[in-house]
Amino acid sequence: MEVIEFNHMSRWEHVLQYSKDISSLLTGPKLAPNPIIEDPNEIVTKNEEPTCLKAAWELMEIFYVDKQSQAWLPEKLVDWLADYDSLFTSTQETIHGKLVDFQNDLVNIQVIEDDPRYWEVMSSALSVGWLDIVVKMLRLHGSYQIDQLSKRELENGLVEAVAVLISKMPRLRPESAAGNLGECFKSKPDFTKAWEKWRSQITKLDCSPYWIQCDNQQTREGLRNMLQVMLGNTENLCTASCYWIELLTGLMIGILAENTEVVIAEISREFGPWMVAHAVELLTSGSEEAEILLHDERYNLGGISMVELHRLAYAQVLSSHALTWQIAPIYLTSCMKQGMGLLENLLYRQSVQHNNLLLKNIEICRLYELDHISSNIMKVAGVYHWKHGRKGAGVFWLQQSQDTNCLDRIAQQLFDSVGKSISDESFKQWEGLIELLGSESKPAGGLEFLHKYRDFKKSLQMVYSGKSTDAARQAVGSLILLENLSNANNMSVFFRLYNFAGVYVDY
Repeated sequence: MEVIEFNHMSRWEHVLQYSKDISSLLTGPKLAPNPIIEDPNEIVTKNEEPTCLKAAWELMEIFYVDKQSQAWLPEKLVDWLADYDSLFTSTQETIHGKLVDFQNDLVNIQVIEDDPRYWEVMSSALSVGWLDIVVKMLRLHGSYQIDQLSKRELENGLVEAVAVLISKMPRLRPESAAGNLGECFKSKPDFTKAWEKWRSQITKLDCSPYWIQCDNQQTREGLRNMLQVMLGNTENLCTASCYWIELLTGLMIGILAENTEVVIAEISREFGPWMVAHAVELLTSGSEEAEILLHDERYNLGGISMVELHRLAYAQVLSSHALTWQIAPIYLTSCMKQGMGLLENLLYRQSVQHNNLLLKNIEICRLYELDHISSNIMKVAGVYHWKHGRKGAGVFWLQQSQDTNCLDRIAQQLFDSVGKSISDESFKQWEGLIELLGSESKPAGGLEFLHKYRDFKKSLQMVYSGKSTDAARQAVGSLILLENLSNANNMSVFFRLYNFAGVYVDY
């Protein structure tokens, strides 16, 4: 039982790390860094441009994978919304959009607390738990100005009391990001105790007689409305919040209902094949029902599972583009039913004309141990280069493919060509190719014969130049070997070569 539990935990941790890695790849472009001197009028800040893909991915991670966050799910959603609420601004009114609009108009506002939007956007931000923004905006209240403190001491005291309560709000989470407000509690009992105490402080402030003494109606009503939001008054919450989740309603419904098929359908419709192909690990984490649903082979899908179907679909998208086809094998090799056949077709479709592409193709074959495909590709490359006049490249790739039949035919053609036209230029023209071919391929002793002749000719030239007596011995030895290699098929070539070399041969 302990082993099973360990394996389950190990898989969960693996999937969570996988999810984090994918999420990091979905990060949008980095924005300009914040200035060293903080702008007091800057309410909303962000470090990167959010993307819909990353938003949906992290939402699934929260509900399906991150087991540690299940105890503080509301807090995770607060963080998620803070990062991605801006994505919905283009289609509907959002809290983020209201904050940005107010921030843009801030320079033109003379008395901020007299503007109804000031209290409206603060209540909205408070309703979704953006405590830092709310406290920062409260500190923009006119009663904090030095020339106003003595005149508006009571009003400022009420504003500060609300700001302190917000900054001390209990939060059920292990820790908060550096600088974020709120008091964090890891255990539910400690959180509940702190929560009840905090609510009693809010109720006490709400019943305080100081409200009657506050002359500024906007401040009085705005602060008391915020207290009701903090107490969870449904009417105040509905008024303060926007319908920020409409864009992902289908996805959210599927997630909250744990309906895997709905989630698959929605993310396929909204985000395309990439998201579906990568979301499977998240959707099946900790759910045997989802595991069976997605991995069972189906007759109506040609005997493959939904997982394989969506991976194949994404691989086909990758295969169709020159810049992404090299990624497709990662997905095709994970599809045991049809993936390998499609991978072979993909590799054979690649051009052998350009060396870089050819080498990449061969490297993919090596990575996935597709030796027979690699050999065939190199053979095709060899024949292609030979036919297009690149003899050396052709021989090289045929040697790499170990195609002895083609090499033997080339060797025989080479032997015949040399024998037909004996001259220094003719022999030099083919000498490099003879060297490249080696003496392994030897139909009728042809290539070996040419190799021995080359050695004999070099030795003979050294004898003529008087450089070495050993050269004479080598020349005689080479001559004897050549005579031994001679047969009925190459006898005429033998005589012509030796007469060309200046040696009289008597048979």
